[in-house]
Amino acid sequence: MFSSLIAAAVLLPAVANAAGKSTIDQIAAKYGLSTNYNFTQPTDALNSQAAQKFLVSNWALNGDHIDFGLNDISFVKDPAGDAGNAVLSINYPKGSYSGQTGGTQFYAQPLNASSSTPHLAGNASSDGQFERMLLAYDIYFDQGFQWNLGGKLPGLRGGPDVWGCSGGHQSDGKSCFSTRLMWRTSGNGEVYAYIPTTMKNFCTQNSYIICNSDFGTSIERSSFGFQSGKWQTIWLYVALNEVGIANGEVSIWYNGVNAFSLTNLELRASGSIESIGGLYFSTFFGGYDSSWASPSSQNSYYRNIRMIGGLGAANGTGQPSAAPTTIASPTLGVVCGAALVSVLGLASYLF
Repeated sequence: MFSSLIAAAVLLPAVANAAGKSTIDQIAAKYGLSTNYNFTQPTDALNSQAAQKFLVSNWALNGDHIDFGLNDISFVKDPAGDAGNAVLSINYPKGSYSGQTGGTQFYAQPLNASSSTPHLAGNASSDGQFERMLLAYDIYFDQGFQWNLGGKLPGLRGGPDVWGCSGGHQSDGKSCFSTRLMWRTSGNGEVYAYIPTTMKNFCTQNSYIICNSDFGTSIERSSFGFQSGKWQTIWLYVALNEVGIANGEVSIWYNGVNAFSLTNLELRASGSIESIGGLYFSTFFGGYDSSWASPSSQNSYYRNIRMIGGLGAANGTGQPSAAPTTIASPTLGVVCGAALVSVLGLASYLF
């Protein structure tokens, strides 16, 4: 176990009005991101078998492999009736939760490869050096979607271990990390991360970080809220810290509004995690038991999936990992216009 500390973590408040909205190009320019990849989607609807072939052929899946959910993947007409390409549909069967019983999971690496056996797309422009990445996608939940206790949603991951940092397999700062999104009861949103938690006061001093020794870490729970029956846009930015310096970052924008930006993080303790590998498309209900199960057969949908990468680690101010320091209290933020109006850090919930 390594002894690393987080240096004066800074939480920037959300902006809750139209004037505070950003464009994705503005965010990319702010962080110096320049290499872009748009995930292609078929023109016409595809059943599960055809959808599998399409993903393997076009999305640069690690090992040409879909971990689970082969029968729960399809491409369908836009549920909102918008014209254009078919959209990716993921089904959560009634009673499904975790354990490969519903949803799907795969690892797409069209820009980067941080696996010992990488699968690179033909248009890949890097050998695994993108240490800063912005993931964007639009997501739609069936009208009246029943959230139950929660479920996982796509995010980013990296490191030579492509199987760890999920399902209770903790991060040691050397083999992997992951930063997925998650919905909770009533559609409350958060980042659900497998990152090092041995940093001083990381788990004990911050109401906006909820650690679980058996599973992942909940970051900024209820800082935004998902809605059913409408398209909404997510941007997730992750910047790896310089090794030995706590200056990494995790930030979320919901419909163009910054929900939170958490800086001065240590996401890796070794150069063996050389890059952000790519899209960790992981979605299912759960949770580890049937209390998390989907109450009915229902779906989520995805379109406009995009990654924009930047070379070099985060270059923000940060203390050496061994520096004895405490974590600054966050500024509270409120995000309006989502499924709820939520004030950060006011409650703890069961994982």
